Formats: sequence, C-alpha cells, structure tokens
Amino acid sequence: MAEHLRVMSAMIRDLKTAGNELTDEQQVLAVIRSLPDPEWSQMKLLMTHSENIKTFNDISRHLELEAERLEVNRSVALVARSEKRSGIVPKRKKHHNNGAQKNGIKLLRVELESATEANALAIRMLQS
Repeated sequence: MAEHLRVMSAMIRDLKTAGNELTDEQQVLAVIRSLPDPEWSQMKLLMTHSENIKTFNDISRHLELEAERLEVNRSVALVARSEKRSGIVPKRKKHHNNGAQKNGIKLLRVELESATEANALAIRMLQS
C-alpha cells in the first residue's frame, strides 16, 4: 500500500507541475477509486462517505493503518488438527487449556510469517 500511495502522490505532483492541479477532494477520490476491488471494496465505501477524510495525507494515513491491520490478520492463522482417539471414551470431557476442542478437533492459534509457511504447517499436521 505504501508503494501505491507513493505512485499516486507522484502522479498528483506530476499533474501539478504540468499545470493541472487537483483539488483535495479530487485527490482523495482518485486514491479511493484506484484501490484494488476485491479486498478493498468495503474500505472504498467507508472512505467515500467519511467526512473526516479531506486531504491526501488523511487518506494516506487511513489506508496505511488499514493495510497494516490486514497484514497482521493474514499472519495469524487458525490451524485445526484431528486428535487421535483411543478406544476408551471418558465419562467426563477433559478441558484443555492449550486450545479449543470440539468433536475431536483441536484449534490452535499460530503466528506465521507467510502463506507458504501456513500451507507447510497444515500439510505437516495432516500427515501426523
């Protein structure tokens, strides 16, 4: 997102030097319209109708914070692993503190660096 905002800033600066200066509102709308559709559609709607976004700096700050939030959400994965069951079924359910458990599936929250690492972890867990 930072690269996208740098490109947009450079385009606005180039237009200004060419004699076609955009108003603050035009700059904000240009940035909003240039956002990629599938992942930013909700943000586009919010930013379009927000009265707090008046300048290029405002929209830049909001988009950088949102991009950071999205990146953090991508790096946290919820991994499910099937529990190996023995033939004995206890009368009472055991409560585990290391993850949620439901119907023999244990859910673990794992911090991952990339989607590739998440895929590798999922494959290892399925094989065990």
